[in-house]
Amino acid sequence: MPERRKHGRQAIVLRGTVLPRDSLAVIICTIRDLSEGGARLQSAQLKSIPDRFDLLIHFQAGKVERHHCQVVWKDKDQLGLSFQPAGSPWQPARGVN
Repeated sequence: MPERRKHGRQAIVLRGTVLPRDSLAVIICTIRDLSEGGARLQSAQLKSIPDRFDLLIHFQAGKVERHHCQVVWKDKDQLGLSFQPAGSPWQPARGVN
C-alpha cells in the first residue's frame, strides 16, 4: 500500500488528553507516534472518542501542546488523526466501526 502521509512520523510514547468539543468528559490516551501533521493514539475508550476533538499532548518537562484534530481512521484500540486548523470543515472518518 502506498504511503499517504505528508509528514514523516516518529514512534513515541506520550500521554494525551482527548477533549471532546461537545462534552466536559476527558479521555486519557497514549500517543504512539507523532508527526507534524498528525498522530496515532491508543485508548481503551476508543468508542467514546468523537470524529473531531481537541488533543492535549503532554511532553516531558511539563510542556503541553493543544491541537484541533480530526479522526482519519479507527481500528480496535487505535486511531489515526490529522491536526486541523481551528474552524476547518468537518470530514467523515474512513473505516470507523
